[in-house]
Amino acid sequence: TMPLSTGLENYKKAAAKVQLYPSPVEDYLHIQGAQGSVYRVQLYDIYGNLVKQELTEEQVDMSNLKSGLYIVVMEDLSTMQRIQKRVIKM
Repeated sequence: TMPLSTGLENYKKAAAKVQLYPSPVEDYLHIQGAQGSVYRVQLYDIYGNLVKQELTEEQVDMSNLKSGLYIVVMEDLSTMQRIQKRVIKM
């Protein structure tokens, strides 16, 4: 029989390939992922409000955001794979 692949397995593999650092972040959140990938990055506050959105390959400027917990939703524009991670802004 053929092994079945679930969306959750694909999500976990994609999320493991992308690293966000530092956390906590002061100014710039750096993205380490597949070389040459461009990401649509959306930052949400703890209330679910979209506070920032941009296209980037390497980093997001968070210097003008308030301290707190943010949800980072990233979409790789070449694969359309979406991942979600949490970061703390100091």
